Amino acid sequence: AQLTILPAYLIAPLAIAARYKESENETWSMTLANVQNKLNMNLSYARKVDDNYTLATETLIGFQKVWSCVGLKYDFKNDFKSRYAALFDTDLNTSMTFSEEVLPAIRAGYCAQYQHKKNEYTFGMSLMVGDG
Repeated sequence: AQLTILPAYLIAPLAIAARYKESENETWSMTLANVQNKLNMNLSYARKVDDNYTLATETLIGFQKVWSCVGLKYDFKNDFKSRYAALFDTDLNTSMTFSEEVLPAIRAGYCAQYQHKKNEYTFGMSLMVGDG
């Protein structure tokens, strides 16, 4: 097991973050931040089920709002290194992306979001840079 505590200056001037890795496949993290004199707490958990499949959940507890989401990621082991990801949250939004690796650490893909409360659809293209 591994515990890491570090200041999180990029989130807010007064913030701290902690990450606990119970194993190579399981990660817990927490962030406390003072944003506009209001304390916010972010809790997340991710578990790599197997080499292709990852599940995660996140909860944000703010001054007057609590928001949660559940997500999944599936990596296809084909020639294009395709990835499917989906996110479902408590604001009744559903988001999905399908992407392929163009170059190492660069992915291009398509994304869609459906906002159930407003009955609105959004479609787009994505370009992701990094190892995520």
